[in-house]
Amino acid sequence: MRIAAEKAAEEAEAKRIAEEKEQQRLAEEAAARGEPPPEAPKAPTYAMPEGAIPPRAKGGTLPIFLGPTSKEFFGLSECTKDSLYKMVECDQMLTEIKDKGKISDLYVFKAQIEAYDGADRLMLFCLDRDELYSDEGMVLCIKEAEKLNFMASLAQGNGVPPPL
Repeated sequence: MRIAAEKAAEEAEAKRIAEEKEQQRLAEEAAARGEPPPEAPKAPTYAMPEGAIPPRAKGGTLPIFLGPTSKEFFGLSECTKDSLYKMVECDQMLTEIKDKGKISDLYVFKAQIEAYDGADRLMLFCLDRDELYSDEGMVLCIKEAEKLNFMASLAQGNGVPPPL
């Protein structure tokens, strides 16, 4: 019996491959007609909210280790040195916890995910390559203020903000 999360990850990968093949086919057809290739759809981006960024507060981040299956399922395998963070919906994380139970990498963080204070219900995962927060490899922002501060720091080219 397959775990639902693994099946969803496989379906997402199959969909991505099918989309790439379709883009390739469209590009080949356009080239045959002597036209420029159509643009591939862009990944959705997250816009910073207007106004001042709230101050950071101690305890707004958690060091977290995720196995390769979880990284793939949440799309965190796309994080690179050029794109350090990814937003993940709280509902997606809670569903994964419900499906896998105690074997979920996020099981111990269920209470923090449920208590997330952001109106958009998108939590930020960020690579921690310099191991500022821990040697776990990633940081999870569990407060909206921390998410906004991380995004602002990264957007300014300052990298991951130091721990408080």
